[in-house]
Amino acid sequence: MRLIQEVRSGMKKLNCIIFFMMSLLIISGCGVNYEQVIGKWERPDGGYVLEITGIKDNQVYARYFNPRQINIAKSEIRDSSDGKIIYIEFDDENYKGSFYKLMYVEKNNLLMGKYYAAPADQTYNIYFQRIH
Repeated sequence: MRLIQEVRSGMKKLNCIIFFMMSLLIISGCGVNYEQVIGKWERPDGGYVLEITGIKDNQVYARYFNPRQINIAKSEIRDSSDGKIIYIEFDDENYKGSFYKLMYVEKNNLLMGKYYAAPADQTYNIYFQRIH
């Protein structure tokens, strides 16, 4: 049993290292116009869909599906030293307090970042691919 726990722990650390290395390799392409993030995006690890329909005054107009539509409490885009950061927070059953913090990586046309699952109090490294 201890061996299994050590292997799992090692795999989690390896996953974090790989994600960090990928981020460093592609982060140089982060400069983005807000219009570049408008579109339909899907997480390949579960079919979750984020649809960004517009941006005005740092407000992101978006819908999120898993597979049903999940209520969004707050959504915004901000400039940071790393590029444009999109923040989307949920207010729905089994999602209250959960959020995405995403950065557009122009070089790979990805939204990449973290998902905080409030009910489980866990953070995951994730990315979205453009589907439309």
